[in-house]
Amino acid sequence: IVYCYSGMGRVFQIQGQADSALAYYRECADLAEKLGMSDLAGGSYGNTGNVYAETGRIGEAIDMTYRSLAILDRIKDHVGVAACLTTISELKRASGDKEEGLRLLQRAYVLYKSADYRQGMMTAGSSIGGMLMDLGRPDSAVTMLENALALEREGDVKDLMGRTLLTLGTVYRLVGRPTDAAKTLEEAIILARSE
Repeated sequence: IVYCYSGMGRVFQIQGQADSALAYYRECADLAEKLGMSDLAGGSYGNTGNVYAETGRIGEAIDMTYRSLAILDRIKDHVGVAACLTTISELKRASGDKEEGLRLLQRAYVLYKSADYRQGMMTAGSSIGGMLMDLGRPDSAVTMLENALALEREGDVKDLMGRTLLTLGTVYRLVGRPTDAAKTLEEAIILARSE
């Protein structure tokens, strides 16, 4: 039944019925904890946080995601912990706390890297580069973005490459590298046209 609660929560979340989704995710988390299914409980609290975020309830979203993080940390799910840190980072960034968002995202990147989870490294690396740019540190952003782009190229992850190319092109322009900016943005355009 615990999996049914989770599934129903997801169905209602997709349909935009937040109250019903929250009720099912809470039932799932409560029952999963009672049954000792920590991974499912952690995921359910994370899903609850996502619904709160979707409805603009940022404080509650952060609280639920931290609850998920605590469970996943306890069971040594490093990729799950990194995913929670990434989510909290984005929520902090959206609420204006960019420095805390950056710090959390850097912690997530370290966890992704220690687990050799390349998808997470790509996403977090590109996001760190964007945050560094937003915080007025374009020189530091270049390194993160170039590293993320190298991983994306290696894995041929075109959906991530476009965003990274756009951000990197912007950062190159900011640091006075117009030739690199033009080349990178042209690559982004070619990639976008090929999709």
